[in-house]
Amino acid sequence: MNKTFVFILLCLSALSSWAQSSSRDEIYADFRRSGYNYCAYPEPENVVYTKPPKGYKPFYISTYARHGSRYHSDSVGYTVPYYTMRKAHEHGVLTPLGEHVYQVTDSVYRLSIHRIGDLTRLGALQHQGIARRMVHNYPEVFRGDVHVEAHSTPVVRSVLSMLNECVTLKALCPHLTLNSDASYADYYYLNEENPTIKKYQDKRKIDAVSCKLEQELIRPERLMSVLFTDSAYVHRHVKRHLLMYRLLGLAGILQNQDVDQTRGGFFDLYSIFTPEEIYDIWKYNNFRWFLKMGFNSYTSYAMPYYKVHTLLNIIHTADTCLARSKSHNVTLRFGHDIVVMPIASLLHLGSFGVHTDNPDVVAEQWKTYEITPMATNLQFIFYRSKNKPDLVKVLLNEREMKMPIKSDIAPYYKWQDFRAYCMNLISKTPK
Repeated sequence: MNKTFVFILLCLSALSSWAQSSSRDEIYADFRRSGYNYCAYPEPENVVYTKPPKGYKPFYISTYARHGSRYHSDSVGYTVPYYTMRKAHEHGVLTPLGEHVYQVTDSVYRLSIHRIGDLTRLGALQHQGIARRMVHNYPEVFRGDVHVEAHSTPVVRSVLSMLNECVTLKALCPHLTLNSDASYADYYYLNEENPTIKKYQDKRKIDAVSCKLEQELIRPERLMSVLFTDSAYVHRHVKRHLLMYRLLGLAGILQNQDVDQTRGGFFDLYSIFTPEEIYDIWKYNNFRWFLKMGFNSYTSYAMPYYKVHTLLNIIHTADTCLARSKSHNVTLRFGHDIVVMPIASLLHLGSFGVHTDNPDVVAEQWKTYEITPMATNLQFIFYRSKNKPDLVKVLLNEREMKMPIKSDIAPYYKWQDFRAYCMNLISKTPK
């Protein structure tokens, strides 16, 4: 083979590897990504959107969004590390670093009292920002006669997220009409579990697979040695894997609260871990979520169908709004991450439709920090041009996504093609 040709191939390969950084590189660059679904919303920067075909203008927006940043939704995220470290402090078996970690867990525990699951100030700002960018990116939708219909699950953090988006839209566009609601009447499409699909989520099977991976990836020996002075005490009284897991979980949730996580600062818990430990625990968590929401044999490839009622609502509502040719509409839905994850998998957005049982493949193609940060959102932007078929493009966290639908104008797809694609997927829902 020609040496020059070989050299070119090697250069192209190197460039390709550089362009597509690995999950390890991305987490090493920003440890906050290891927070998986605790990650604070990564506001889009320097995003360039593909121009629509000539003559097309946006005229309808339909969304589903997770609530914004919150405190832990379960108190154990605070109590497990706090009580473990407090007991060790009382027994005098903590190193100086261990004493510092105890002080952090004590402070964070106290901050969390009566705040479990609450939306934080950052969570409110995230949804205000999403609303502002929606108006900025698609101003045509918000001109003239426009109605916004917003529905949320009756969970306070979701309701407040809806409130922050709606108030921002009304402030920017005072002329729009707005209706908002938060009722269990809408729960069936906003967040209700599908019992037929839930049966495929065999907890014993998932726990067995997860436990094996946990033993491989969560190695607490080094961390215990730098936090505790007495190994015998650790052996008798400390659930080592659980403490390590919960301490990193505490570091992850703190990015959503009003505390300063500056490197080396008081609330910086990432510095007690090595980069490898942080990555490995993320990889474990990432795969565990994939087992619950992605295409894998352990759940008979069924879990992405978990929230088909939400997808059906998006389709049927669009049918109605597209028929109202003389007015613009915006449909906003607010709920939780366990809706976005399966829909992103089911629609095969980007690489999220991957079918695999391999944790290494999952780590590169199904990254929780890309799919389901706090305030994660799906946006369906509809475009219209006179005497031409309506188009739609899909955004995940305000970034354009491609799907396996035939189109020479992707990421834009003919609405009828997209609709047929979705209905075909839904028809395959396991019975």
